[in-house]
Amino acid sequence: RGYATLKLLTTSGEVPAIVPAEDLDFQITRMKRVTTTFPLPEDVGRDSVESGRISVFVDETEVLAEEAALEK
Repeated sequence: RGYATLKLLTTSGEVPAIVPAEDLDFQITRMKRVTTTFPLPEDVGRDSVESGRISVFVDETEVLAEEAALEK
């Protein structure tokens, strides 16, 4: 059981993504694929987003961090 955070890496820095909390809280009993959608923060344009970074935490300890370029 744990939670994740999702940040957008833009040309001007790092911006937290606005994702519903229920989409970031999880409990794994077997391998699962998770998909979520979210709006960009008002002050972030699609063209300024370079990549996304997801971090997974269990008991407040980061157990996984992965960065991926976003499809444009």
